[in-house]
Amino acid sequence: MLNFRSDWIDYYYRDVGAQKRILSDAFAGHGEWCVPAGPGGDLLMPAVHQALDERNERLRAMSRG
Repeated sequence: MLNFRSDWIDYYYRDVGAQKRILSDAFAGHGEWCVPAGPGGDLLMPAVHQALDERNERLRAMSRG
């Protein structure tokens, strides 16, 4: 799980591209931040992508009650 401090970020939870851009922007300029490219040159590791999917599923479950 990746965490970082920021102002409110408004995004649609199914927009994976937006989530990737948010993370990429949040850690831009940090020389120590390095993520190996995944299949197809993806900037986020498959494990990070899976973590986002799992978190989104938990949010959907909570919103259903």
